[in-house]
Amino acid sequence: MSARGFVVVTLGVLTGCSGSSASTTNSATEPPADAANADGGGGPTPEAASPETSTPWTGQAKHPPMPQVVDYGGKVLSSPTIQPVVFAGDAMQNDIAAFLSDLAKSTYWTAVSHEYGVGAIRALPVAVANEVAATSLTDAQVQAWISAKITSGLLPAPDGNTIYAVFYPSGTTVTSPLGTSCTNFYGYHDQSTSASGAAYVYAVLPRCHDSLHTDLANVTNTTSHELLEGSTNPWFTTSPAYASVDPDHAVWAIATGGQTELADMCALMPGAGYFQPSDVPYPVQRMWSNAAAAASHDPCVPAPTGPYFNAAPVLPDMVTIDLGSMGSLTTQGVRIPVGQSRTIEVDLYSDAPTTGAWNVEALDLATLANKPAALDLKLDAATGKNGDVLHLTIKPLQSEPNGLEAFYVGSGLQGRSSLWVGLVSNQ
Repeated sequence: MSARGFVVVTLGVLTGCSGSSASTTNSATEPPADAANADGGGGPTPEAASPETSTPWTGQAKHPPMPQVVDYGGKVLSSPTIQPVVFAGDAMQNDIAAFLSDLAKSTYWTAVSHEYGVGAIRALPVAVANEVAATSLTDAQVQAWISAKITSGLLPAPDGNTIYAVFYPSGTTVTSPLGTSCTNFYGYHDQSTSASGAAYVYAVLPRCHDSLHTDLANVTNTTSHELLEGSTNPWFTTSPAYASVDPDHAVWAIATGGQTELADMCALMPGAGYFQPSDVPYPVQRMWSNAAAAASHDPCVPAPTGPYFNAAPVLPDMVTIDLGSMGSLTTQGVRIPVGQSRTIEVDLYSDAPTTGAWNVEALDLATLANKPAALDLKLDAATGKNGDVLHLTIKPLQSEPNGLEAFYVGSGLQGRSSLWVGLVSNQ
């Protein structure tokens, strides 16, 4: 998640977000994580359907295309150089060094980065700041501190591929346009310039606690997220690269809390966070693959073994989102006045035979955020398989301030799950 995201600024009107990109919570009941939610996904996870005999499968059924993260033409980091920074006495120093060393030579990093023109990581030795970290910092103070350490020689001068990864201890709170560390985000990346005017990328990695994972797992999971985004969208303020989801799928920005860089797109996906690669003995996040999404495979790579399945709502309308002084954005959705109802198709598909039908459910975003339901959603069937077409009847229950409400369609079978996001406009 970037600290001042590109399309986040334009889509903030949908989500109420500040226009910054970092690890954010997806619901009030789940801990945040930039790279991912603490349980690896923020969407609905239907209970697994009972196994049945193998379902006849003659090929992937028709369905709407999956989202793509748009390349706006900015440069990526072709050979990222990671300079980790810790403070004196950090008990995680050795693990941070080992994690980055393993990441640099892993097949995992190749799998998540190569299609975007990003090469292997070069991990530099950990730089240790022989001082006590401040207990409270703003993002501007973080930038000033990094620039001062470059000038002093603690950190090497940026070379156009450098990411300064600053690992703060548990006693430090960082505030940014995103909010407060460990409350609103688990980490973020941004860009700045040194005292000599050289541009550089940096990642802020606070020490966050939650009841589901160790602090170290949170650090490595979030670090993988920020390094991938810092490499594929390093200069998002001045020259964005893989910065945001395509306009037809703008509603996915609501589901991800306003952030739709490559790691953000998988942050809400069940099972994408705290993934254990075979050649990295630390938890990391699976990342969005445009290539896999275009082929309608699991878009979060490396993908687990087994068939990928999903249920995609067919959004028949083009709706206009008013962005105020920034103009407007046209995207796919379904237009339904408050108090009326409309039925749309939901296309079920899988990229290989499944063991049987999977469970399908629909939930509105307000319900998931522990707010009064904004949409009444009724499916005509609770299970289905590749090639089935379910029907979802939607009735807006109240008028939203911006006239928009998102909903999820989730699928689950034998411990695996997936989701799709839809948009209702009542204007």
